[in-house]
Amino acid sequence: LLLLTAFAGMAYSETEITSTTFVSLGDSGDISQGLSVTAAAVLTPTAQTPAFRLLLGDNFYESGVNGLDDPLWQSTFESPFPDDGVEYLPVLGNHDYRGDTTAQILYSLNHPRWAMPHAFYYRIYPPFLCIACIDTENLNQP
Repeated sequence: LLLLTAFAGMAYSETEITSTTFVSLGDSGDISQGLSVTAAAVLTPTAQTPAFRLLLGDNFYESGVNGLDDPLWQSTFESPFPDDGVEYLPVLGNHDYRGDTTAQILYSLNHPRWAMPHAFYYRIYPPFLCIACIDTENLNQP
């Protein structure tokens, strides 16, 4: 679950307010033909380069990744989405929980464009946007 919040009540002149472009992808972990079509659309140059790309869960089908060396990193993320300087903000989905969710967090340590420091985290994009990445899969667990 992602929460996008615009900072309200702050005084900005019209010249200070800028726009932020971003892309959201859900269920991007399916390595069928749909992934290549989706990746091509996401990577097509636009008038404004996105500040970030949100991965809304189910990053790896069918059963998440099995560790940092799992070949799914290459086939599902690195190859379809080559480094173009844009940061990815992933959250975990139910399919990700069938594998090693800690590996998805640790992957950030050596792959900075996969920016998932924790299952719950946030990013601020000044002057007016806060992205809260919330893992809702286990909220109701004892």
